[in-house]
Amino acid sequence: MKPRKVILAARMAGWIVFLSLFGRLLRLPTMLRLTSTRLRPRGSMTPEQIASVIDRVFRTDLLHRSCWKRAAVLRRYLLLNGVETAVVFGVRKGEETLAGHAWLERDGQPFLEQKEIDYVVTFRYPPAG
Repeated sequence: MKPRKVILAARMAGWIVFLSLFGRLLRLPTMLRLTSTRLRPRGSMTPEQIASVIDRVFRTDLLHRSCWKRAAVLRRYLLLNGVETAVVFGVRKGEETLAGHAWLERDGQPFLEQKEIDYVVTFRYPPAG
């Protein structure tokens, strides 16, 4: 990886560790607010490049993969690169269990997701409207 991507990966890992440590102590809206930042002008990396860095961080097996942590941290670095998104949580009923997932949306559509989203939305940050 190029040096700037290594630095970005380290910063992302730091936020993931923060969410892992404090995620059980603070309410979800508080955690999402803490990871948020103001929208900045478009940076030099594309959204796809930023997503590939966070996915690479999770593939190291040093950090437990979590869709909500991925969405929260990815949203932060997209905002820093001029891309506005929302973190969305949803549920779906399986054959015997209830499954949950968190993802990003941009302009009301799933963004940077590798699979089809078939969940009923239960929470959105920031709230729509």
